[in-house]
Amino acid sequence: MAYMSPGLFADVDVGGCEQGCKRCCCAGENLFRLHFLNETEDSQQVGLTPTFPAKIVPIDLATYNGMVFNRGAFLAAMGSDWSVDIKRVRSVGTCCCGGQGLFMNTLHGSGMIFLQAGGTVMRKELEDGEELVVEQGAVLAFERSVDLDIRKTGGCLVCCCGGMGLFNAVLTGPGFVMIHS
Repeated sequence: MAYMSPGLFADVDVGGCEQGCKRCCCAGENLFRLHFLNETEDSQQVGLTPTFPAKIVPIDLATYNGMVFNRGAFLAAMGSDWSVDIKRVRSVGTCCCGGQGLFMNTLHGSGMIFLQAGGTVMRKELEDGEELVVEQGAVLAFERSVDLDIRKTGGCLVCCCGGMGLFNAVLTGPGFVMIHS
């Protein structure tokens, strides 16, 4: 928190044992959820700041319920109607080289959530079957209809001398994707 109005009060909860364990052990997020409660009749304000120099990206879960997001990208949510869940990646190769690990984080609910993203954020709507090849660490979030896979970058020289690494992530539509630099 950067600042808050004097009528706000902070509170912490886990959101249930199962939800807390999923967030902490599998999703790479915090065990505890911090709440700011307005117990007055007046409007109050809170200013939040990312944990690193970043942009704050608002997402409406009513539109993108079930969105997959990158580990550590979650910043905040409005309301209490949201939860973090996990979804297993589809292959061992994607697990080891896709940049998301064994589990991908999904957000569910109907309120507004806020992600933190470094550098420039690119938003793109992929058509059915359209592919976007990206560096694994550049994936910020994508709609649940988008498929994550990997592909080899090229030969030994591209891997060792070109700075591209051995694999890239491949996002295949249809659906909404966000990439950050």
